[in-house]
Amino acid sequence: MTGEFLREIPMSNICASSKTELTDFINFRYGSIVNALLKAGHLTIPRVLCNALKPFWSEHLDELKSDSIFWHNMWLSADRHMSGTLFQIKRTTKLKYKLAVRQAFARYENRYDDELSSHFLNKRMPEFWKTWARKFRKNVASDVFIDGSNDSEHLANAFATHFNKVYLNVTGDHSSDCLSTGPDNLSSEHLKYAHPLVVLQLCNCSVLW
Repeated sequence: MTGEFLREIPMSNICASSKTELTDFINFRYGSIVNALLKAGHLTIPRVLCNALKPFWSEHLDELKSDSIFWHNMWLSADRHMSGTLFQIKRTTKLKYKLAVRQAFARYENRYDDELSSHFLNKRMPEFWKTWARKFRKNVASDVFIDGSNDSEHLANAFATHFNKVYLNVTGDHSSDCLSTGPDNLSSEHLKYAHPLVVLQLCNCSVLW
């Protein structure tokens, strides 16, 4: 898909009359490449709601987050003064949002504590252990069979074989690959999985310079 969007970017050269004009043209060309990669990423990379990974999340936290982002952007557009009413609102909404997140997480983590204490103090041990299991037990199957066998050595070898087939054996050290995005919102994977045409487009920018 990146190839389709990258082909829409003309690779023609420019006869610039000044360095400023050439710089503007290169910035425009690079911005077009970035937009093509981001557009392809949005259309092909699955996304999940934040509360899918954070079970304690709520609509109230969404509202606080939106308020914090709104006032932060307002502060940015007003020359980032480190004092005044706008700065105080920005600071207050951010602190309120962060505090609410911490409190929601703590409530989620401690949701069984009162119930555990009540069962223990009243010596209701069956109920105590049931609540304990809900709080700490992981839902992992103890009996796993592959090809009719649950021998530990056989299972380990089967998993090793499977993952060797699933993951590509890419030569070279890729331990430094970074998934975080830069100022242009691109990550290393945008380039890693892009169409080869992106190399020609970037090289064309460097030739222009």
